[in-house]
Amino acid sequence: FVAIGVLSWHGPISIFVLLAKLSSSVALGIKNPRTIRVLNLISNPCWLVYNIYMGSAAGILTDSLVIASVLIAVIRLDLFPKKVKTE
Repeated sequence: FVAIGVLSWHGPISIFVLLAKLSSSVALGIKNPRTIRVLNLISNPCWLVYNIYMGSAAGILTDSLVIASVLIAVIRLDLFPKKVKTE
């Protein structure tokens, strides 16, 4: 990814694409859901910045919804998990 990022360089905005792709690729190989959520909180904001720069309305909407969903998951599952009752 780094080599392709260098070969397809279009200025500093390319850093966001490279970081997004690297973090999402690592997330695909992780089995821990919490780690996947954290990596998504790196990847999707990078894609959001890129989509804003490129003027992609669909990309902006999609990444905004994904970021909101991941933040809700972090709050519900990581910060304030429900206690499971055992009888």
